[in-house]
Amino acid sequence: MERTDLDRGPGMKGNAKALAFGILVGVALVIAWVAAQWKMDDLAVGGAEMLLDLRSRITFAGPYALFVAIPLAIPCAPLWLVLERYRLTSAFTAAGLGFTAVLAYWILDNSGVPAWPMLTSGLPFALCGAAAGLATWWARPRPSAP
Repeated sequence: MERTDLDRGPGMKGNAKALAFGILVGVALVIAWVAAQWKMDDLAVGGAEMLLDLRSRITFAGPYALFVAIPLAIPCAPLWLVLERYRLTSAFTAAGLGFTAVLAYWILDNSGVPAWPMLTSGLPFALCGAAAGLATWWARPRPSAP
């Protein structure tokens, strides 16, 4: 019996492109959240001089988000391939994996902070991770029908 493309599954090149797309979406959302948070902080202080301006925050947030996203993708990619092998992949799984990975990183990185403030401050970033997982799932290669 001859193997078809459906049996072989998607190639590494297509999965790498989808992962890169997901990382870029996650980084863009983190930058957008940092900008929105800056605006909320600016409104809260009534226009008083803030320590960092918006440009400085975004300049830091972009590279830092990329610096965090790439190491987070390293354990998630093989885990996703295992889930794909057993046909357990879905949009919900992708979002859950992104959310859990980012929130786990946030908790480990901020271990000295009390639990509730740590979770509430990490929740927007975990939602960015969920959206990045959804973007990766959406951009994934799909085997063509024979």
